[in-house]
Amino acid sequence: MKYNFDEVQARRGTHSIKWDTADADEILPMWIADMDFRTFPPIVDALTRTTAQGHYGYNIVPSEYYEAIMLWWQKRHGYKIKKDSILPSTGVVAGISAIFSVLTKPGDEVIIQTPAYNHFYNVIKGAGCTPVENELFYEDGVYKVDFDDLETKARSGKAKILLLCNPHNPVGRAWNEHELQSIASICTRHDVYVVSDEIHSDLLAPGKQHVSFLSVTAAQHQAIVCSAASKTFNLSGLHAAYLFVDNEAIRKEIEVQLWAQGAAAPSLLACEALKVAYTKGDEWLNELNNYLHGNYQFLKEFISTNMNNIKVLTLEATYLVWLDCKQTGMKSKELADHLIKNENLWVNPGDMYGAAGEGFLRINIACPRQTLIDGLNRLKNIL
Repeated sequence: MKYNFDEVQARRGTHSIKWDTADADEILPMWIADMDFRTFPPIVDALTRTTAQGHYGYNIVPSEYYEAIMLWWQKRHGYKIKKDSILPSTGVVAGISAIFSVLTKPGDEVIIQTPAYNHFYNVIKGAGCTPVENELFYEDGVYKVDFDDLETKARSGKAKILLLCNPHNPVGRAWNEHELQSIASICTRHDVYVVSDEIHSDLLAPGKQHVSFLSVTAAQHQAIVCSAASKTFNLSGLHAAYLFVDNEAIRKEIEVQLWAQGAAAPSLLACEALKVAYTKGDEWLNELNNYLHGNYQFLKEFISTNMNNIKVLTLEATYLVWLDCKQTGMKSKELADHLIKNENLWVNPGDMYGAAGEGFLRINIACPRQTLIDGLNRLKNIL
């Protein structure tokens, strides 16, 4: 490998949410979706050059920001993005909030597929809307969409948006073209707008291909994709995201809301980081995905050998492994609390992603192998 993902970084004392919000230094955080790898080195070089200029006034979002996004999606995902459909944003959640300001009114329903990313609940309730759960089928260790239930929820007349997670966090599915086309057909039939969070689209297991929701639906005027470089290159602290909105009228309204919320202008450093990541970062990402897959394979083997009461679900995308702990007989929060109290291991309880997540844990494996082994040994000591 050209890049050293085994290097352990000292991140305490860096104002890291992941590392500096723990109650004790002995706690090993494997919870939030934040990687413990140094980012792509040319990004560091570009940021160093930019900060050395000594001028940090208001910045424009340069044309290179848009061009880098278009290039990346074409070469990584085979999808051609029109420049005028791109709206810069400081974050995906901020973008979703702006979208809701335009497409919903208080009291409307928003469909989510549970277990669902916990911040989906926050942004839905923040808009005064009601989350309606289209619970995923869980059978033989695999999650699938319950299309009959989705049809029922979509035709109620109350649902205005399906908030899709593609790939899915926390269950790790990379939805295929058939699944997405079925979703598109249902939502188009019942005039439900689809907002697709595709922030994990680059983080794929070997042999998996990301299928953007926009690439499978002819009703692009009723779909919006939200994404960012932040998960891929560990740039969350820089706030560089974007939306794809083909419908011109709606795009203009969302842009107004982004400006009203102070979320329309990624910073000078954010623009530089995204530009370098998307124009030069292919090889680094390929090596990262290979390393993450190695971590996943190690975790699977370790748990199979040492913890027969835990089932590891297939990880098609993301670096967040979903563990079925139902055979332990413990509730998710009880188990997570037990791990942090007795082994100083911080993972996410499944019930924070809705009732459908009860009995599960989510663990972040985007860390050096040495760190992963430490975390797994702590897990083994309890289970």
